[in-house]
Amino acid sequence: MSPARFRTGAVSDVGRVRSMNEDAYVVTDVVFAVADGMGGHLAGEVASAMAVDALSGLVSPLGATDAVDAVLAANAAILEMSRTDASRRGMGTTLTAIAAVGDEAEPALAVVNVGDSRTYRWRAGVLEQVSVDHSYVQELVNGGHITADEARYHPQRNIVTRALGIESRLDVDVFNLPAVRGDRYLLCSDGLVDEVSDDEIAELLSQHPDPQAAAQALVDLANASGGRDNVTVVVLDVVEGLEPPTVTAIDASVHATKLANSAPVPADPSGPAPRPAAAVPAAPTPVTSETLHDEPRSPLAALLGRLRARRGQVIAGAIVTALAVIVAIAVFSTGSSAPAPTTTVVATTEVVTTVADTAATTVTPDTGQTASPITGTMTSGG
Repeated sequence: MSPARFRTGAVSDVGRVRSMNEDAYVVTDVVFAVADGMGGHLAGEVASAMAVDALSGLVSPLGATDAVDAVLAANAAILEMSRTDASRRGMGTTLTAIAAVGDEAEPALAVVNVGDSRTYRWRAGVLEQVSVDHSYVQELVNGGHITADEARYHPQRNIVTRALGIESRLDVDVFNLPAVRGDRYLLCSDGLVDEVSDDEIAELLSQHPDPQAAAQALVDLANASGGRDNVTVVVLDVVEGLEPPTVTAIDASVHATKLANSAPVPADPSGPAPRPAAAVPAAPTPVTSETLHDEPRSPLAALLGRLRARRGQVIAGAIVTALAVIVAIAVFSTGSSAPAPTTTVVATTEVVTTVADTAATTVTPDTGQTASPITGTMTSGG
């Protein structure tokens, strides 16, 4: 039995433009999740379904690690199917979920997130976003280059920088929050937030005490505002939990990231450090369902690509060296005192050494510690 008790409402709609719904959701006694699939016909909807199915089997008692492990297992399954089944090639999905964890004395909620589907908390009329979008426009917002409102209309707002099904290594954001009586949580795909502002979301949540009515009202407004994408909403009300005066704010919550095949990162109660202002990052090239599997999918594959790119440099250096040696022999045979081409030989040696050092650095076991958590880009389409 869950350490907290909930009332829920859920609605998923294809929208006004798309012909099929690639979103998926799950609601159980202890797990609540929304996934936004991508990859086209018969692919995105499969990936999103696999993601929520992996969570649906979780039962109480739960820990945050159980939810993260289920997400990592879903990632591995999606990636394997994508690689072995040509009809599923290129599929992936975002995922945001809440798992009821803790015990009756200290009921808690673990929010796990990958991609740009969102989890919000609404408390006493104030709406706060719990999850952090893994998207290109969020990077622009973090750097202070655009506002959150401008991000909703940015032409590259659908580029996500993290999703299930792209790489075997997956970073999963985890937010641990107390389960507080009276709190309301909203999980949604980007089909809602691209059409409906946070102020409008807060207003509808306050107008509809029943979670099912609130979910339906949000989807209706998204469709009335354009309905350009699938839209899925899960509204979760905490009916039994801690008393409101005993809790802290979201920014004081524990935020940690667990990496696949590695030990959990120790939680930092102070939260992640703020990002310094930076230059506007270049927009990543979207990886579509047609090109995703043409990209290198491992450090070794990336190394081979770099070696192929540098092979021409090595060959060119060798040719220059050979020509210089021939010229030196010809000059020597005619009695000239021209110096031997030492510089050219050293330059060629340096090129070879550079390639060898690159190989050693790339395949070192420490690669997983230094690799960027942004392991691929993908255009969301569910």
